[in-house]
Amino acid sequence: MLLLDATVRAISVHGLSGLTLARVGELAGLTAGTVSFHFASKEALLLATLRYLAEEFEGALDRATAGETDPRRRLVALVEAHLDPAISHPCKVAVWYAFMAEAGARKDYQKICEDRDSAYYQLVLELCREIIGDRKGVDPEAVAYGLVGLIDQLWQEILFEGDAYDRAAALSR
Repeated sequence: MLLLDATVRAISVHGLSGLTLARVGELAGLTAGTVSFHFASKEALLLATLRYLAEEFEGALDRATAGETDPRRRLVALVEAHLDPAISHPCKVAVWYAFMAEAGARKDYQKICEDRDSAYYQLVLELCREIIGDRKGVDPEAVAYGLVGLIDQLWQEILFEGDAYDRAAALSR
């Protein structure tokens, strides 16, 4: 966990291409050799870090909605989970964007996160369908896409504003 957290911080500062085992070791208070002992390569460390964040994120969403049956409350819980500083810390958001933005890493992102991303969207869509019901003129799919896009925008704001980001204001939006 120490090495993965250090990797998150290193990526947020140096990007994927500027990441070195020495930088990760320095942030973890260890040597590059120790990092190399635990991870055979930089690529292995990057994949472990992405898996770590993906599992943390998925777990947070699952815990947020566990036991809640009301679709409105479940949807609000999902949004709140996205804005939880433990999940959307600026360093972690930087890692997500780094993997999505760099061509070489994008394939790894898709391999690890594609099913999770699809399941998350399907959950949002299902909740929107339950909330909207048979109201005419309201497209649950459009609402789901809009909500997911809004959350992505909020994460971009977190990335750019860092610790100064007003999460309470974001939640009210």
